[in-house]
Amino acid sequence: MKPVRIFLAVILLLLLSLLGAGVYAWFQLPALLTTHLSTLLSPHGVQSFSVAEITRNGSRLELYDLRVAANRNGQKISLELETTSLDFSWRSLLQARLDSAFIDRAQISLAPATAGDGTEETALRISELLPSSLLQQLPVNKIEVGSWQLNYPLSEDQTLVLTGQLFSAEELRFKLETSLHGATTSLAVSAPPSGLPLSATLAITAADLTVAETTMELTSDQSELWQWNIKGIINHPAMLSWVARLTEAELLPPELVPTSQFAVGGSSGFEFDIRHPDLLQSPDFPLQGGTSRVVATGQGHSAISHITLGETISGATAELDWSLNYAADISQLVLSAFDFQAALPVAELGLSPAQLEWLQWSGEIPLRWQSLQAISLSQLGTHRWQLSSPESNLRIGTGSSELRLNNIELQSLLNVADATAANSELRAGLMLSLRQQKLPLLSLELSQQSKRSSQAFHLRIADITESLRLELAGLLEIETGVGQYQLNVTSPDLPWLTSMMLPIWRELMGSAPRLVLAEGALSLHSDLLSEGFSAPQWQHQSTLEIANLTGTWDDYLFENGTLSAAWSGWENPKTNAPVRLAIDRLNLGIELNQVTAQLSLPGNPELALTRIRLESFSADVFSGRVIMPEPSEWNLGAERNALRLRAENLQLSEIVALQQNQDISAGGVLEGEIPLQFSAGRFTIGNGYLQALAPGGSIRYALDESSKALAETSEQLRLALDLLNDFHYQVLASTVDLDQNGQLRLGLSLTGSNPSYENGRQVNFNINLEQNLDPLLQSLRLSDSLLQKLEDGLR
Repeated sequence: MKPVRIFLAVILLLLLSLLGAGVYAWFQLPALLTTHLSTLLSPHGVQSFSVAEITRNGSRLELYDLRVAANRNGQKISLELETTSLDFSWRSLLQARLDSAFIDRAQISLAPATAGDGTEETALRISELLPSSLLQQLPVNKIEVGSWQLNYPLSEDQTLVLTGQLFSAEELRFKLETSLHGATTSLAVSAPPSGLPLSATLAITAADLTVAETTMELTSDQSELWQWNIKGIINHPAMLSWVARLTEAELLPPELVPTSQFAVGGSSGFEFDIRHPDLLQSPDFPLQGGTSRVVATGQGHSAISHITLGETISGATAELDWSLNYAADISQLVLSAFDFQAALPVAELGLSPAQLEWLQWSGEIPLRWQSLQAISLSQLGTHRWQLSSPESNLRIGTGSSELRLNNIELQSLLNVADATAANSELRAGLMLSLRQQKLPLLSLELSQQSKRSSQAFHLRIADITESLRLELAGLLEIETGVGQYQLNVTSPDLPWLTSMMLPIWRELMGSAPRLVLAEGALSLHSDLLSEGFSAPQWQHQSTLEIANLTGTWDDYLFENGTLSAAWSGWENPKTNAPVRLAIDRLNLGIELNQVTAQLSLPGNPELALTRIRLESFSADVFSGRVIMPEPSEWNLGAERNALRLRAENLQLSEIVALQQNQDISAGGVLEGEIPLQFSAGRFTIGNGYLQALAPGGSIRYALDESSKALAETSEQLRLALDLLNDFHYQVLASTVDLDQNGQLRLGLSLTGSNPSYENGRQVNFNINLEQNLDPLLQSLRLSDSLLQKLEDGLR
C-alpha cells in the first residue's frame, strides 16, 4: 500500500498547490489582469492600463475605475471607464472572448502628441475603420455604452465636448451630439449584423433652424470597391450666421466670411457618389498629384433668394446648378448656365447728383450677369487646372444709360502646387449707351501670366474700325513692387473719336469744348519703371505726337496743326525737350499763318505743374509777323500772367481790308509792341503801340452820297474827309489798349498832306477810335464802318 499512499500524498499536495495558486490569483486578479491586458494592448499604442477594483458575481466581472493611456495616430488618448460589467461563459472563455460588455459611463480625452510621440499615417484602410471591424477586434460579442463623453482641445481656452451612446449586438447603433457656439451637431450611425450598408445622418441645428443636414450610405461590391452615397441640404442664412460665430471665436480664419454686412438667403442641395478601393494613400486624394483611384460624381442646386453686401449690392437672385466629376487626372467641376441679377445703389457710384439726373439713374440700378454657356474648372494633369467661361454677358444700368460687356470669354490656367502661378485670357465686347446715345462697339482683350514672385499682363482696347487703340503691358515683382509698364494709345482718326466722345462728355460733365475736327491723328507712348510701391520711387517717360489736326474750336478755325511733346517724372513732370506746336493756319477773326510755339515744364517739385515756361512764339499776320522776343513764365496758379509780343512788317493795306466798308484803302508798313495780360479767362492789352515805318504811306477814302450829305452837317468833318480823300502820311502812330470787356481803344496820330489841299500843306491831326473786339473776332470783320468811327472821334 505504500505506493498508493505516496500517490495520494502527491495528488493532495498538487491540489493544495492549485488551491493556493487559485486563492493567490483571486486576490491578485486586478494586478494579474492589468499586467496581462497591458501586454496585449501594448502593440496597439497603449502605454498604460490600470483598474482599481475587480469583483465577480457568478459569470459577471465588475471592473471599477478602469483607466487607459495610449498614443495613436499622433494623438494622446486618455480613457476612463467608471463601471464596466463583463459577462462571460466557459465556452466564450475557451474562445478567449466575452459574451458582453456594458459600460455605464465613459470619458475620453484627446490631445495632439508632441513631436516624436507618433507618426502621421499616410494610408487608410477603410475596412479596418468600419465600426463593425473595430468592434470585431474587441474580445466581446456584444458591447453597450450607456453614456460617453469625448473632450478635444480646440485651443488653449476652448474644448470641444461630444456626448453619445453606443450599442452593438445584432446591429450597430451609434449616436453623437455636441454643441459649439450656438449650434448643435448630431450624428447617428447604424449598420446591420453584416456591417453593411453603413448608414449615417449628420445634422446641424441652431435656434431651431436646420443649418445643414446630410445622409450617407456606405456599401461595397464584389470588386472590393467601396461606394459612398452622400446627400444633403444647406440653409444659407443659418450656415452664414454660424460660420460668423465660429470666426469670432477664432476657430475659423476671418477671410472665410467676407464681411459682417454680407447676407445671403436661400438653400442648396447636393448629392455625391464616391467609389474607391479599400486602401487609400495620399496620391489617391484630389489635388495631391499621382494617379488617383478615387472616382467621384456629384451634382447640386443652389436657390439664392437674395444677396446683400453692405450698401454695395442688394436684392441679388440666382438659380445655380453644378456637377462634379473626379477620376484619376481627369476631373471637372461644371457650373451650368445661370442668370444672376442684383441692384447697385447709385450713391456708391461716385457720380454727382447732376450726373445721376442726366443719366436718369436714381435709387438703385440693375446689374445682370448672364452665363450663356457652362463655366467649367477642369484638371489638365498633375497640379494643372483650367477655368473656362466661354460666353457670358454683363449689363449695368437702365435701358437709357447702361454699360454692357458682351460675349465675355475667360480662360485661365492654374497650378495648385504653386498658388501664385496662373495664366489668364479675357476677351469681351464693350458697349456704352448714355441717354440712348450709343458709342461704337469696343473690343477688350486682357492676358495675364503669374509666376511665384512676378506678374505680367497685357491689356488691349480698340474699336472695330481701329480708330482708337489702347495697349497697356506690364511686369511686376509682387513682393518688392519693382516693375516696368508700357502704355500706347493711337488714334489715326481723331475726328471720329471726338465726334463720339465730346457729346457724351458735354452731357455728362455739363460742358465740353465745341471742337469739330475734320482731320487729325494721335500717338501717345509712356514708359513707367517702379522701384517699389511708393509713387516717389517711380520713373516715368512719355512722348505725345499729334499730326494733321484740322478743324474748329468754337468759332476759331485751324488747319494742319502738329504737336510734339516728351516729358518725364511722375509726381513732378518736366519736359525732356521743349514742347513744339505748329499750326499752318489759325483764324481768330484775324488770320494767322505759320504759327509756332515752344514751351517747357521746369520740373521743380515746389512748383509742380503750376509753372510753364514759354520759350518762343511766332506767327505770320498781315504779311508780317508777331513774335515773342524773349522767354516768359506762365504761372497757372496766379490770378494774372503777362507776356510781351513784338509786331514786325505788318501791311496796313491788309489791316484796312478787314473793314466792311470797301471805299477805303491804305498803304504802309507797321511795327510795334503788344503787352498782353491774361486774367479771369481773357486777354487784355495795356500801353501797346503801333507805328508806321519810313517813308510812310497813304490813305484814300472815297465818299459816297450818304457820306457827302453827312459832311455838309459839319465843317470840321468835311475838312477831315476831304483830307482823307488822298492823304499821304509820313507819321502814323497809335496807342493800343484792350480792357476786360473786350473794348479796344486806338489813339491815332497822323502827320502828312493831301496834294490837292492848299498845295500839299502838311497837316497834323489825332483820332480816337473805340470798338468792341468780340464782334470783330466773331464775324471776322469790324461791325461798324470807319466813317462812323471818324465821326465819333471828331465830335
